[in-house]
Amino acid sequence: MSISQIGSGKHGGVVMISCGAKEGDSGDKDDGFYMRRCVELARKAIGCTSPSPMVGCVIVKAGQPHAEVFALRDAGDVAENATAYVSLEPCNHYGRTPPCSEVMVKAKLKEVVIGMIDPNPIVATRGVQRLRDAGIDVVVGVEEELCKRLIEAFIHKMLTGKPFVTLRYSLSINGHPLNQLGEGVTDSGGYHSQQMACP
Repeated sequence: MSISQIGSGKHGGVVMISCGAKEGDSGDKDDGFYMRRCVELARKAIGCTSPSPMVGCVIVKAGQPHAEVFALRDAGDVAENATAYVSLEPCNHYGRTPPCSEVMVKAKLKEVVIGMIDPNPIVATRGVQRLRDAGIDVVVGVEEELCKRLIEAFIHKMLTGKPFVTLRYSLSINGHPLNQLGEGVTDSGGYHSQQMACP
C-alpha cells in the first residue's frame, strides 16, 4: 500500500491511497487504520476551518488510485464502488458549501465509514440517513474517541453554545503563578503559534 498527499482542502487533507489487491486476499480492511489517516489529514487544517470543524476523508478502492471527498468530482468513475472513510458525518444541507452527502451519492460509493455523528443539530444523522437512502452501506463509530478529540472545541460549541477556551499558565514548584513564559515560547512559529496558525 502506498499513500501520497495530493493537496489540501479548507476542511482537511486530500489523499490518494493505492492498495494492491492480490489474488486470494480476503478483502478484509482495517477501518481503524483509515480512520486514523482521516484524523491525521484533518489535523493539517488546525486553526483554518472556523466556524466549521476539521474533517479528513480517505477514499479506498483496491488496485486503483483514490481521492478525498473534495476530490470526488475529479476522481470520476474511479470512486464508483469504493469505500470512503470520513472522520465526521457528511453534511446533508446547503451552507457555505453544497452537501457532502450528495457528492458521495453522485460518486456512487459502495460504503462510507464514519468516525462520529456530527453534533451540529442541523446535520446530526441526516447525512447518514441520506447515504443509506441512496443504498450506500454506512458504518458509524470507528475510532470515535479519536475523532471527538480532533474537534473537541467544535463539539463543545455545538452542545453548549459557548466558546471553547484554553488557558495557558505557569506555576512555580510551590504553586504560585509565574509571569515567566520559558525559553522559545514567544518565538514565531513555535509550538503555541502552530496551534493557532494555518499549516
